[in-house]
Amino acid sequence: MKILLLHILLLLSTCGYGQIPVIHSDSNQSNESTIYKNFEGKYDFLIAYTEESYWWSDRQFYQILALKDGQWNSITLASKKKKNGDFRKPTIKVNSYDKENAQLLLSQLDQLGFWTLNSDSLNITQRENPDSTVTAYTLSDAANYKFEIMTKEDYKIIEAYTPEHFLEKLPEIKSRQKFITGRDIFKKALKN
Repeated sequence: MKILLLHILLLLSTCGYGQIPVIHSDSNQSNESTIYKNFEGKYDFLIAYTEESYWWSDRQFYQILALKDGQWNSITLASKKKKNGDFRKPTIKVNSYDKENAQLLLSQLDQLGFWTLNSDSLNITQRENPDSTVTAYTLSDAANYKFEIMTKEDYKIIEAYTPEHFLEKLPEIKSRQKFITGRDIFKKALKN
């Protein structure tokens, strides 16, 4: 009975939520984006996730959740660099994705406030000290975690460079914890 009630509440909250989160464009990087180039205008809503690093700079791999005409899909996009430095035409694999699981994922991200996260604040690497000096933290050769979110009208990037490291150094930047939690929820949902 509790499970049935939970599903009913989830369904009602998702229906009230409109299924598609409201995002506001904050990026002018759409022209450079593999996701934008391959999926612009094709889906009502799309959220793509990738991990970037110097060590993996010769490849692209995205996990994607997309909605079109009420049908959810789990998509992977993979590409490797050619000798001239350009990426090959990507391999795109599309599978259907359970509607309830998609709605649960969106609901969890919505409750976190994930859609309002801002890459600028997620990547603050310094703090002002009481004596007016500044302490800056750096880390090289780590991973950048990136989400690209698209609707038919808007495009947004939410990304954080090595968020666990910088959360430890700058715990006052609470949005990093939201990002880490949202990233882990997304990865788990698309892994299953």
